[in-house]
Amino acid sequence: MKKIASAASSHTAKAAAGERKGRGETSPSEAASPSAGSNVVAARQKITYQEKMAALRFIKAAHEDAVRYIDMTEEEVEEEYRRAGKLHVYDPDTEWQKRYARVGRK
Repeated sequence: MKKIASAASSHTAKAAAGERKGRGETSPSEAASPSAGSNVVAARQKITYQEKMAALRFIKAAHEDAVRYIDMTEEEVEEEYRRAGKLHVYDPDTEWQKRYARVGRK
């Protein structure tokens, strides 16, 4: 009987409706929806091997282009645009977006 009594005293009453629990007081079943973990697994399974390899190729090419761009001076970038006849559209603020778009098109 002693075990039952100690187990019963360890359980607390549920909080009344409208009361908020403090940090760390939520039970794992209340913390996230039951399907939260399965959504991540399902999303991960939807990526095929070919898609994964294409993503890795893009990341590698984008990294190589970023390193090349970082090593360039402002004058070299402007000269690159001048040679292409696109100096009028050169905008240093959007240069990273343009470079990633070029890598994606290749």
